[in-house]
Amino acid sequence: MSLCAVLFGGTGCVVPAVTHDGETREERSFTSIALTVVDGLPINNPGLDILVEIGAFALESYLAEQAKGEFEPEDDTVLAVTRTVNGEKEVTVYRIDTLRKLEVRMDGEFVTTVEDRRIAVEVVPGTDSTLLISDIGERIHWEGSFTLDPTGLVGDTHVDLDTGKVHEHAGTPGADFTHGGAVNPWGLEGVGEARIAEWRSALPDREECSGLPEESWRTATDIELIFSGAVHCVRTGEGRFGRVRLGQDYAYLVWKDPDE
Repeated sequence: MSLCAVLFGGTGCVVPAVTHDGETREERSFTSIALTVVDGLPINNPGLDILVEIGAFALESYLAEQAKGEFEPEDDTVLAVTRTVNGEKEVTVYRIDTLRKLEVRMDGEFVTTVEDRRIAVEVVPGTDSTLLISDIGERIHWEGSFTLDPTGLVGDTHVDLDTGKVHEHAGTPGADFTHGGAVNPWGLEGVGEARIAEWRSALPDREECSGLPEESWRTATDIELIFSGAVHCVRTGEGRFGRVRLGQDYAYLVWKDPDE
């Protein structure tokens, strides 16, 4: 009996393997990988550039060369899918050409953050599975835009970034930010525990925002930074990190926490 069958009652298994930070090769954005495993049939390869089939026969030599740093990027990820076909175990091996943190979902039921640059999956005989591999560092909790009324006379004045809801007053539970007032109409001011931090370069990701020192976080934006298009990191009252672009319409996103 396989380890998967023992742990999960024969529904499939994800064995922990690989985690790494960084950019994809040639700075390509990461596209989620979906592999369909149908009992007795070849695995359907989605044909993505970042997913390269190297074959089980080449795995040992590949790992040896990988350990020597002979591939670019050096910190790529090996995915090995083991299944039983006609009574024989068959291993299909892929190289995932990315340095990002990855997450594996199998049939949408089991979630594993991969470690040590390897993902190992064993499929219980007689079952069909869908293997989803996504970028754990950019999982979005909420994304959208909102407007706030600096006068408070004809529109909403507060927003909850964790739900995307705008409110007419500060007393609504969950409110994170309000407008900057008449002198700072495009700015934002934190409500409760919500905070905002200036960001001056390209669009930040979650790791960059969460890595800002505590002294960077303020209750409000500076008046001199109220021009449309200024990007800031935000921290919601529920502790999630996000980013927002200031303007008459505020475009924003909030990332999921790693343990969500």
